[in-house]
Amino acid sequence: MKPDPGVAAALVRWPRWPPRTRRDKVAIGGTIALVLAVVTATSLPSFLPTDPGPSGRRPQPTATPSGDSPPNSTAPTGPRMSNARSLTGHSNMVASVAFSPDGKTLATAGFDDVARLWDVNTGKTLANLTGHDRIVTGVAFSPDGKTLAGASDGKTVRLWNVATGQTIVTLTGHTDTVNGVAFSPDGKTLAGASDGKTVRLWNVATGQTIVTLTGHTDTVNGVAFSPDGKTLATASSDHTVRLWNPATGQTIVTLTGHTDTVNGVAFSPDGKTLAPASSDHTVRLWNAATGQTIVTLTGHTDTVNGVAFSPDGKTLAPASSDHTVRLWNAATGQTIVTLTGHTDTVNGVAFSPDGKTLATASSDHTVRLWRVTPDTINGEGGQRARAAPVPTRAPRSSLTVGSSGVVGVTRDDAVVVEERAGQAAVGQCGNPDRCCRGLVGRPALEAGEVDRDQARTVAFR
Repeated sequence: MKPDPGVAAALVRWPRWPPRTRRDKVAIGGTIALVLAVVTATSLPSFLPTDPGPSGRRPQPTATPSGDSPPNSTAPTGPRMSNARSLTGHSNMVASVAFSPDGKTLATAGFDDVARLWDVNTGKTLANLTGHDRIVTGVAFSPDGKTLAGASDGKTVRLWNVATGQTIVTLTGHTDTVNGVAFSPDGKTLAGASDGKTVRLWNVATGQTIVTLTGHTDTVNGVAFSPDGKTLATASSDHTVRLWNPATGQTIVTLTGHTDTVNGVAFSPDGKTLAPASSDHTVRLWNAATGQTIVTLTGHTDTVNGVAFSPDGKTLAPASSDHTVRLWNAATGQTIVTLTGHTDTVNGVAFSPDGKTLATASSDHTVRLWRVTPDTINGEGGQRARAAPVPTRAPRSSLTVGSSGVVGVTRDDAVVVEERAGQAAVGQCGNPDRCCRGLVGRPALEAGEVDRDQARTVAFR
């Protein structure tokens, strides 16, 4: 088997349960950024979740905002985003998630010892990939999409044929849990990160070990290839990220700055920026060439377990144990939106190849799919992202932005949200002919007539 060249895939650390003390030091504090939410209309589509999900989960920690907010951050007010298309089927926690290169298939790794393939369009399970007898900790598609690699707590990695669901080969050599896997951009090499403090590079065609990378002094939690395949990044519980030359197995540089476990790492699409996720509740952006810190992104109130760049490199999405995913502007470090709805730790995150869908994997046994689309909003916010449920059919409505910098409503019972002067407000049109007052948040929106054929701006008081 010899996959065709393609894009690199990277997986991040899977979560321990219960968490190891050295990895997951829970602290309360940090900054909660502005939540811009779009609440669905009064008649919800059938795919939206209506129950809280499986029981027996950890209670959600209480987050107390502190005074260490970045200068440009805004404290949240108003409702949180809670509705998204939810994929259910795993009988235990979901450790990670990955899109196929064509974006049509989603792969998930579960604590139920199974990797699942899902049809992104319908949300239905395509296949249950079995063979591991322990937790499946991470998954990654080959660049040609024909092969799926699944890492396991059983010290092995399996390569499955995506079309048939059959095991192609089982890769061995690690002496402890394999936490994450990544294919090289040409598909010829697979990297596996291990609790044994090492990273192995395997020849995908032969299944033989090419080289074992040593140097970390604690568990290696995540691994990622640079887009050109010339550099390999590894994230470790020794609080560092190492950059390696995969051809020689030599360390290029060790990046320091995090004060706790580094759980995952991702390269920007242009390969110039490196983003590690840490148990110190932050994501640091490093210049991949110089190793210098560009900016430290704060706001999460618990461990950051994984991170992903959007395909255009403009947006960064970290997954956190505080049950949320934040979308950050990678250039400014500002929070764009906070996605809420999971009822337990978010362990993994992945953008679809077209950048329009975000998948999140959680300890609440579910995967959520979020639609992420740019909306031009007047004022200081500039270009922001709106997260909304991914529909199985054409959306009923869209949002319109008025010249005054507030949101308008359409004829289709759209619900509108906008922030001004540090506060958020929500309005919902239960009747297509009129925007009703049933509002949440401060300040409220004025009620206003809505023309059936033309959206009209709704103003703040």
